[in-house]
Amino acid sequence: MEKKISITDLDRHQVNLLEEMWGLKGIEEYEVWFEELSESDQLQVRTLQQILMHEFMEGLLEITGLEESREVLKRFRL
Repeated sequence: MEKKISITDLDRHQVNLLEEMWGLKGIEEYEVWFEELSESDQLQVRTLQQILMHEFMEGLLEITGLEESREVLKRFRL
């Protein structure tokens, strides 16, 4: 079963940043791209990464059914 991550309420600029990120071929390319961003865009990307990680973890908890882990994860919600 494929789990899709969905993030709502993003503005067009945030969507564009994510689309650029998806298009990168590896960590080295990501690091160069990230360093070339403005400071405000770097902050946006870090925030988007945190949102993605949270959604990924939520999906993983659903798949595994680890309710105890869900309680631990709640402590780190933004």
